[in-house]
Amino acid sequence: MAGGDLHKMESSLGVLTQYLDGQGDETKPRAADSEAQISDTQNAQLNHLSGPRLYALLACLYLGVFCMAIDKTMLAPALGAITTEFGTVKDVGWYTSSYLLATSSVQCLYGTIYKSFDIKWLYMQSLLVFEVGSLVAALSPTNSVLTLGRALSGIGDAGMASGTYVIMSQTLPLHKRATCLGLVGAVWGVASVMGPILGGTFAEHVTWRWCFWINLPIGSIAFLLVGFFFKGPKKRDVDNKEPSFVSRILKLDLIGTSALVPAVVMLLLAVQWGGTEFPWKSATIIGLFCGSGVLFLVFGATQCRAQDEGLLPLQFFKNRDVGCALVYSFFFGASYFSIISYMSLFFQAIQSTSAVQAGLRLLPLSISAVLSSILSGFLISALRNYNAIIIIESSLFCVGAGLITTYSSTTPMSRWFGFEVVMGLGVGLGFQAGLVVIQNVLPPALISQANSNVQFFSTLGGSIGTAAAQALFQNGLTEALARNAPQVSAAAVINTGASQLKDTLEGLRLSSTVIEAAIDAYMSGLRHAYYWSTAMAICLFLTALGIPWRRLSKTSHSETKS
Repeated sequence: MAGGDLHKMESSLGVLTQYLDGQGDETKPRAADSEAQISDTQNAQLNHLSGPRLYALLACLYLGVFCMAIDKTMLAPALGAITTEFGTVKDVGWYTSSYLLATSSVQCLYGTIYKSFDIKWLYMQSLLVFEVGSLVAALSPTNSVLTLGRALSGIGDAGMASGTYVIMSQTLPLHKRATCLGLVGAVWGVASVMGPILGGTFAEHVTWRWCFWINLPIGSIAFLLVGFFFKGPKKRDVDNKEPSFVSRILKLDLIGTSALVPAVVMLLLAVQWGGTEFPWKSATIIGLFCGSGVLFLVFGATQCRAQDEGLLPLQFFKNRDVGCALVYSFFFGASYFSIISYMSLFFQAIQSTSAVQAGLRLLPLSISAVLSSILSGFLISALRNYNAIIIIESSLFCVGAGLITTYSSTTPMSRWFGFEVVMGLGVGLGFQAGLVVIQNVLPPALISQANSNVQFFSTLGGSIGTAAAQALFQNGLTEALARNAPQVSAAAVINTGASQLKDTLEGLRLSSTVIEAAIDAYMSGLRHAYYWSTAMAICLFLTALGIPWRRLSKTSHSETKS
């Protein structure tokens, strides 16, 4: 890039530069716990940037975050078109679950990989895998291929998410991270605003496949710019020598990974299939639960043996701050991903809106989430405390989720609009809360793996949450149909696209009373999913109360010392 271009970039980013460089007053750093101290050698490896290069790099990272976020948020309003083309809604949960399952399966592994291998190239390779997954999804001829593409994108997402926060920890001093993490949430919010509209527009006027095609140009730009602006630190061993490839591989907890991945897969299959594909008491479901439990025990044993060198270092669970951050991330993922997947189905199936209209009706939640995310990031940096913000937002999220359980076929705009705003205000810091906590209490040497662990618990929660919500939705729908509209086949409703529900029922030449009962049964199924999300939101709020109160440090202990 020419010097003139850099000068223009520096000028355009001037406001952000002035804010970040002048942010906050000097504060006395918090006395670090023993596990939060790092050596001067480790501190010297930090590569804090400044000026236009830093802000250009941040812009590139935010572009990558936007790519991941819009990939998730565009899908909801397009579900009606997807289910209509493939002729079933029984796999709706898998479009999200497969993505989150793949992410959670490799998230912890990425934490150890980033500790041992080049940060820059790992991030770029992860972005490439994400793009390949988007390409597969865009070209998918069947449900199975679409699910495969989503899984590939999920693997890339795991590496990109971990890499984003690792790069930030390498390039930003501690007191600037809360603001920049808040801006990550803002990018998510902007994508949440644009995603539903674009997804609905593509599904209604072009094709839902453009929900995945659009990732290719965005990701390509991020790929090129990160490669140009970021130069990661060299990995050194205790003798300040670059470790060999073999020694790096040996540091990876491959045994733990080989136990964790199938354990998570078996658990999600059991939750997804229970009560739908197989009875809960069937040998298949019981076997999956038992197999998952045994493998989780094996994984726990490997982590106890590995101590602080495993995928989930034991010292994280001995630290109350980190433990609460991990649990908080799990419950947020379980609640948020499950409820957002079924809000679009409410508008399309129950209120008979188009995909575009469904996307527009999700705007109150998205816009309020953007405002909340931006405001929370600046408030944390200004107040030097994150506990109050986390508690307030988790309580709003909990209330909003509870209000959404009151949705019905006659819910007026004034109610669902207000309910979405309340929930959106609670979403603001949700994705970044755990990251803000761990970056305040842990040294830079541990942040890479801690970031991955937070992301792992969030995506694991999302995977389990959406799988459980899917099972509850189908079970609730089936039971309500058998009770109130036995003339209607549950399979016929489940295998009908959400946007075609009323047309399908009318095509069966049923009376208006039976059609209304069938739609109410569909709403009953959705409400079961909403109840689950609300329960997870309550657990989220209780976890927020357990996070120790800390003052946000401007620098880490080691940075102050040096």
